[in-house]
Amino acid sequence: MPLLPLLDRLNPRRSLRARFALVLGATSLLLAFLAGLGVERLERRQLEATLGHAAHQRAQLLARVLDQAVQQRLLQLRQVAGQPLLASGLMEPGDLRDLLERLRATQPEFAWLGLANPQGRVDVATNAFLQGRSLAASPAFTGGRRGPWVGRRHGAGPLEGLLPHDRDGQPPQLLDLAVPVVDFNGQPLGVLLAELDWVWVKALVDSLHHNEQAAQTVALDADGAVVLAWPGQTVSAPTLAALQALQAEPSAGVLTWPDGVDYLTAAARTPVTGPGSGLDLLLLVRQDAHSAFAGAEQLRQRLMQAGVLATLATVVLAAVLAGAVVRPLRRLADVANRRHAGESVPFPPTPDGPGDEVQALAATLHAMDQAVRQRLADQQELNAELEQRVSARTAQLQAANDELDSFAYAVSHDLRAPLRAMGGFSQALPEDHAPKLDAEARLYLDQIILASQRMGALIDGLLSLSRSLRGDLHDGPVDLGELAQRAFNDLRLAEPQRQVSLTLTGNLRVHGDSRMLDAVIRNLVGNAWKYTARRDDAQLHLQEQVRNGERWFCMADNGAGFDMDHAGRLFQAFSRLHRQDEFPGLGIGLATVQRIVRRHGGRIEAQGQVGQGARFSFTLPSAPLQGRPTP
Repeated sequence: MPLLPLLDRLNPRRSLRARFALVLGATSLLLAFLAGLGVERLERRQLEATLGHAAHQRAQLLARVLDQAVQQRLLQLRQVAGQPLLASGLMEPGDLRDLLERLRATQPEFAWLGLANPQGRVDVATNAFLQGRSLAASPAFTGGRRGPWVGRRHGAGPLEGLLPHDRDGQPPQLLDLAVPVVDFNGQPLGVLLAELDWVWVKALVDSLHHNEQAAQTVALDADGAVVLAWPGQTVSAPTLAALQALQAEPSAGVLTWPDGVDYLTAAARTPVTGPGSGLDLLLLVRQDAHSAFAGAEQLRQRLMQAGVLATLATVVLAAVLAGAVVRPLRRLADVANRRHAGESVPFPPTPDGPGDEVQALAATLHAMDQAVRQRLADQQELNAELEQRVSARTAQLQAANDELDSFAYAVSHDLRAPLRAMGGFSQALPEDHAPKLDAEARLYLDQIILASQRMGALIDGLLSLSRSLRGDLHDGPVDLGELAQRAFNDLRLAEPQRQVSLTLTGNLRVHGDSRMLDAVIRNLVGNAWKYTARRDDAQLHLQEQVRNGERWFCMADNGAGFDMDHAGRLFQAFSRLHRQDEFPGLGIGLATVQRIVRRHGGRIEAQGQVGQGARFSFTLPSAPLQGRPTP
C-alpha cells in the first residue's frame, strides 16, 4: 500500500475509522487514568495518615525532650539558690563565685551565671561579667522575682563582646533562666540568673535525630521566626496562620513552604510554664511530600501501564469494527472530491446500494450542491447590483461636493462684493452728508452698518464651516498644549485687563492635520474665554484622560455653563443657547470643531451645568491619517 494513502487513513482528521478508534482508545485511557488517580489518592491518604501520625509523635517527643532538658538546668539553678548558706545571707561573694564557676565548668551549656540583689544590680557573676551592672529592667530579672522563669531565645545583649562567637563567627544566641533567692523567712535576697548557650539546644536536637535523613526539624519562636533547623540549612517557614490547623489536630498535613516545595508537616509546641515563661517553641517535623508519597506514585504508574496496554487492544478492535462503516462513506467522499476538483460529471443523487443512512446522506449532498450553485449565482448578481449602486452614489457625492465648492465660491465672490458695496456706501453717507442727516436717520444707518458687518461675519463662518469639510488632511505630530497656549496668549493680548488662567495637564501630543487641529483648539479656547467673561477667577483647563484604554482630550472652564437638556443643539450650525446681548457669537465654532474631529475619525461630547462651567471632550485616534478616507 502506498505510504500517503496509509497516512491519510491513520490521520484522525481525515479518517473516520481512525477517529472512532481514537475516541474509544482515549476513553479507555481516561478510565485507566481515573482509576489510577483514585487508587493513588486513597493510598496517599493512608500514607499521609500513617507518616503524619509518626511525624506528629516525633514533634511531640522533641518538644518534651527540649522542655525537660531546660527544666533540668532550671532545677540545678533552684538547687544552688536553695543552699542554706546562701539563704542565710552569710555566703561570701568569693565563695558564691566559686560555686557558680564550678557549675559552669561542669555544665558548659551555661554561658554566664550571676546573682542580682533585690534592686537588680549584679553582685556576683562568672568571669565578673556584668558585675555591678543593673539588670532591673530585664525580663529575666522581673520574671525571676516571681518564681522560676524560662525566657526565649535572644541575642547576646549586654554580654555582646564578652562571650566568644560561635563556630560560624556569629555573636552567641542565649536563653534566659532565672530563679528567686529567698531567706528562711521567705524574704527576697535577689535573683539567680543564667544564660544558656543556644548552641547547646542545637546539639541536643542533633543528638535526637541520629542518622535520620528523611525527616527535617524546624523550630519557630512565638513570632514565627526560624530559630533552629536540622539539618543545618537556611529555611523560611510558613506563616503561623497556615500552621494553626496543624496545632489544633494531633495529625499532620501537606503544606507548601515558602521555597515552593510541598512538605508533609507536623507540629508540636513546647509547654509554657507561666505568663511569659517557657521556651514557647513551635517544633515542625517535615518530610518532602514527593518522597513521602513515592509508593502511591509508583502504584499509579503501574496502573497507567496496564491502562496503556488495554488502550492499545481497544484501538485495534475499534479500527476493525469501524472499517465496515467507513467503506461506503469513502466511496461517497470520492464522488464529492471529483465535483470539488471541477469535473463536470453530475453529482449522483443516490449511490448504488441499500436504502440506508449513506443513501440519505448522498441525496442531501446532491440537494445541497444544487442550492449552493444557485446561491452563488444570486450572490454574483447581487454584487454586480451593489457595485452599480456604489458607483452611482459616489458620483452623486462627488457632484454634491462640486456644488458645495461652487456655493463657497459664490459666497466668497458674488455675495461679498455687494455686501462690501452696501457697507462702504453706508459708512460714506454719514461722512459726506452728515449735516443733512437727522438723529433718526443716523440711527438707521448705524443699524445698516451693524447688519452688514454681521452678515459678513456669517459669510466668514459659513466659509469656515465649508472649508472644514473639504481639502486633504495632512498628517503630522501636533502638540495640542502648544496650540492652546498660543491661542490663549492671543486672547490675553486682545483683553489684557481680564484675569484668566490656563492649565495644561497630561500628554497632549497627537497626530493629525495641524491646521485643522489649530482651528479646533482656537474655537474651544475662545469659547471657554468668552463664557468665563463674567467671572473674576476665570479658569481654563486642557487635560488628557484615559477612559477604557482610549485617550480623551478635555477642555473645561468654570464659566456660564449650559443646560444639558439643550446639549444636542450645541454642535448645530448657527444654533446658540445664549442671547446675543449676553455672549456675542455666530454659533459656528462648535459646529466646525465637531466636523474637524469627525474628519479625523474621532468623537466629541459636551457636559455642563448652568453657572458651573462646561467641559468639551474629544478623541483623536492614535493611528496616522494615511490611508484613512477623507469624508
